[in-house]
Amino acid sequence: MRLLVIYMGRPLPPLELEEFKGIRYCNPNNMFERVHILLPPDNKFFLNQECLLGGGKVTLHYAFHHRWLSNFNYLKILLKAMQIIKRERIDMIRAYNPHFCGLVGILAGKLFRIPCVISIHSDLKTLFEIPGINYLFRSKALTEAVERFCLRNAKMILIQAQHMRKYLSEKYKIPQEKFQQIKVMIKKPKGVFWNPDLNNFTVIFVGRHDEQKNLFCLFRAFKLIKSGIPQARLWIVGDGCLHTALKDFAGSLELEDVSFFGKVRPEKVFELLSCSCVFVHPGGRGEGFSNTILEAQSLGLPIVTTDIYPEKEFVSSSNALIFKYNDESECARLLLDLFRDKNLFDYYSQRSRASFADYAKANAEDVEESIYQQVLR
Repeated sequence: MRLLVIYMGRPLPPLELEEFKGIRYCNPNNMFERVHILLPPDNKFFLNQECLLGGGKVTLHYAFHHRWLSNFNYLKILLKAMQIIKRERIDMIRAYNPHFCGLVGILAGKLFRIPCVISIHSDLKTLFEIPGINYLFRSKALTEAVERFCLRNAKMILIQAQHMRKYLSEKYKIPQEKFQQIKVMIKKPKGVFWNPDLNNFTVIFVGRHDEQKNLFCLFRAFKLIKSGIPQARLWIVGDGCLHTALKDFAGSLELEDVSFFGKVRPEKVFELLSCSCVFVHPGGRGEGFSNTILEAQSLGLPIVTTDIYPEKEFVSSSNALIFKYNDESECARLLLDLFRDKNLFDYYSQRSRASFADYAKANAEDVEESIYQQVLR
């Protein structure tokens, strides 16, 4: 069996590209004998090159990165996908999100009569509420028409959060049994234990630096807590299109004790989390599922996040402290409460561990492979 994965989102930096290649696809016991992944170039030198990974089992293909107003690039990527399908005798397509990737996957699948599975990694209900996120071809009606076409024609729809099943099935009249939930498997490195130093109250964020994460709110909240916790530190892990702007913003607020670590390897993420006190995620719009919240929960860090997340089943007021989206004053108050009340801190630490327990038992590879087998029958 041969699989084509279509991902045409933002260009991936080298470290993230290494993660994206997918350990599950390189696993010699995986059901697919070959996996081909179609990606945008992360720099001009990768254009039209192919890279072999996993002992030749995984091939990365690079195509032109599309622009919203350049319709010809959409056609080029569709032709590239068709070329791979024909040349490599692909048996199944997996496309990321029911917009551009989904459209390419569905059209190519129909032409070659092979099934296309669409996986949803964004919260489509709130994605386009984010400033700077554009509709497909800058049209809401066309975007929703493409979503409807892709989801109705997909062989199966993979989701990570159950609320997307209810929302999409009601909006587009799609049978709920067409949706399959896959759980994320968080692999905590051995020998890593949470050891917070409350005397140096460290607030941490891990993730992309883009509009969805709303990190400017976190910086404003951190400015507010410095008067009450002078020794507080803010650690920002990750990279993205707003990385430079965030550094400039921290400077404009005259913030001290803010450290930018950039994009780091997974084991380094856990090392930094293990030395931190509280994990804050100030975003939520457009977020289908936050792996980094799960990583923090696996160690026992209390979670502070927005009121957008409670509609998603793994974060609620029962296991996290919730503040109104973009309300830095409320976020700062919750951080101060955690610092001043050891019982509150311990309670939400215990709730984080308990919430993660269900996910720790899940094996995303096994679940996903059984879904593929069902599709290919």
